[in-house]
Amino acid sequence: MITIKFFSTLKKYNNDKDTLIIDIKNAEKIKDILELFTFIPGELGVILLNSELAIEDTRLKDGDLIELFPIFGGG
Repeated sequence: MITIKFFSTLKKYNNDKDTLIIDIKNAEKIKDILELFTFIPGELGVILLNSELAIEDTRLKDGDLIELFPIFGGG
């Protein structure tokens, strides 16, 4: 099992809830998890795996925590 945390506007992909726990039997990499959702291109900004910056090709293991943040900016 892995835990996915959605932040800010990305919560809409999880029925406005911030946490989802799923089985990873068919997921080897983060991109396998991301394919379960229909993110708008460019909407996903930062991916953390166990509190460290990660990319879509990062491998997963049981007990991992994925944190998804939208693109954000400021001025």
